[in-house]
Amino acid sequence: MLQIARLWMKRKNLGKCEEQCVALLRIDSKHEAAAMLLADVQFQKQNHEFAAIKLHKILERDRNNYAALSKLITLLRRAGRLHDVPRFLELAEQSDARAPAHAGLGYCKGLHLRYSNDVIAAIKHFNLARADCTWGPLAIINMIELYLNPDSELQWEDSQTVEINSPHGAVVGDLIDELKSFSACSTIQGEDRPGNADLH
Repeated sequence: MLQIARLWMKRKNLGKCEEQCVALLRIDSKHEAAAMLLADVQFQKQNHEFAAIKLHKILERDRNNYAALSKLITLLRRAGRLHDVPRFLELAEQSDARAPAHAGLGYCKGLHLRYSNDVIAAIKHFNLARADCTWGPLAIINMIELYLNPDSELQWEDSQTVEINSPHGAVVGDLIDELKSFSACSTIQGEDRPGNADLH
């Protein structure tokens, strides 16, 4: 049923996708993949509050579900509620002693900082996630966009890393080459990739 729901999502048939997700959740109310997909559907239908509620429920069960957290961050940004994000980041960090080393948390922090226009700090946190097979491609894409975005004031301080001090064109070229290397990473599967473009 989940694969059928994803197929309907790919075909942009939100109604059919929602029906499949709801049916799945009736069978298993804790089916996270169905709940995540349903949140995507509701977001695309502009039902932001409903989508937020679904993501909140997922995070209540698993505060380190970084796929749900990254989508919630994007949703809260769209809703003009970025001030709510730090609370969820803190809960994620406090729930697992190893959380500070999690690539997913680094990505989520980078996303929040990017949306908060803290470019240098965002780059630092995306950099922590860039080697990860799951979060690396998303982190690198965000880094490339930050370097190329003409509307950003990329005023790097002398104290930043060699990478940040390098000419932006050279850095972007290296990041693109690095992104290509992830094509061999078998765990990355289009619609399963966290932080799906549907919510960006």
